[in-house]
Amino acid sequence: MTIDIQNPAFLYNLFFSLAHIVSWIILIWYGQRHKYPILQWLLIIVTGYIFFTIGSHVLAVNAASLKMLINGEGWPVSEGKSLVSGLLLAIPAMLLLKHILRFEYKIFEPYAITLPLGIAIQRMGCLAAGCCYGNATDLPWGVSYNYGHLSHYKQWEQGLITNNELQSIPVHPVQIYEGMLCLVIVAIILYLYKRKWMQDQLIYTSLFLYFIARFITEFFRDDAAHTIGLNSYLGINTVQWIMMVFSLLLLYVLTKKKKKPLINQSTDQDVKYISFKEYAWFILLFGLILTTPKFYSSLELLLLGIVLIPLSALIFWQFFKPVKSLKIRLATTVIFVLAF
Repeated sequence: MTIDIQNPAFLYNLFFSLAHIVSWIILIWYGQRHKYPILQWLLIIVTGYIFFTIGSHVLAVNAASLKMLINGEGWPVSEGKSLVSGLLLAIPAMLLLKHILRFEYKIFEPYAITLPLGIAIQRMGCLAAGCCYGNATDLPWGVSYNYGHLSHYKQWEQGLITNNELQSIPVHPVQIYEGMLCLVIVAIILYLYKRKWMQDQLIYTSLFLYFIARFITEFFRDDAAHTIGLNSYLGINTVQWIMMVFSLLLLYVLTKKKKKPLINQSTDQDVKYISFKEYAWFILLFGLILTTPKFYSSLELLLLGIVLIPLSALIFWQFFKPVKSLKIRLATTVIFVLAF
């Protein structure tokens, strides 16, 4: 199979956007179904997205940009993304906000579905764009990329093809391998969820299965397709060692964590007045966005705007809810706007 797409960036951005939007719809639906306080739940979702986006770019920062940061010359420029580093920053941030808001509901269970599902969707964009490509193969389902794709350029750079060859050597469609494995993970998690098995361990199970899947697909992925430089030891590359460590940690958690049924807390979900903690965290998020602009691509900022619109509208409405006087409402509006 040969992939010849004139504008691969468009398809990559399309699937990237679709992965996030589908995930957000599921998360919001889950919160509504289980009667989560909507404002707090939206704050947690947005917090997860912002810190995941920043974290996913951290390992992709080059040495020159880090030197600029140390010298106080501005934030570094990222050259790629890393899923693991995104999770390492997003999870603590979400747990911190959960503690600050005293959010008494489970926050990671729906992510057990949205994480592998989002990856499966996004990998189709990676397939079209030619990033995350695999090793050379002579199997009948190998994929060749035309001139202009990353795999073609890397093979030319390595001397595997000449200037006159407009197609790359066929490579493993690793993106399809990983996407299919992620869909299998989604099916397993849904099976466990519907039968109420391991309900308090779904996120650990999902991550454990994904790290195993990623460990397997790394055998078929070209080292040149990674964001970070790789070293191999005992035939296993850096990413696989990281996957192995996290898999063992999660396996320990799964075996030691006490199994108990999931209790869906159901309380009155009438919208309450906004608290100082909620408003302060909202302002903090905006401040973080403004001070870390180079950690976001234009598309990531657009998606951030999409998810911030309902959150901002809800906060604005709750900010006005206790105010009855028109003059005071106008003054409140001015204060709200000046906060930005």
